Amino acid sequence: MDIGRLLDGINDPALRSQFHTFIESGEATDAFLDLLDATPAYQQVADVAFQAQAARLERFAAHLRYAETAAAPEGEPSQLSSRLAWTVKQAAKLPADALDLLTEQTVRAVPPEQRPRVNSLVSKLSEAFGR
Repeated sequence: MDIGRLLDGINDPALRSQFHTFIESGEATDAFLDLLDATPAYQQVADVAFQAQAARLERFAAHLRYAETAAAPEGEPSQLSSRLAWTVKQAAKLPADALDLLTEQTVRAVPPEQRPRVNSLVSKLSEAFGR
């Protein structure tokens, strides 16, 4: 949301400027804060503006998280171990019949030439969990 557009209903240029500063930085004079406290319409403008700011920050944070994940080299052990641990924890919650189905589907999804490496990984995990 465009802050200038949000402030269109405020005709006093000095008040618009103070509002803009408050929304962008959180800084305000005591007189402005008193006016804000006394004017429900201004409170509503500030609430909408802060909600828009929060939404932009959330989108930015999501973008950074995505960029960080995308920038990590594919197959990096820390990235893979996190994904594998999450998957194992989710699979452990399944009932026995669903776990059997998951196992069958997983085996079918792994190409035959990669199965020895997968068997080795599963054996190592099994040993480590057994400790």
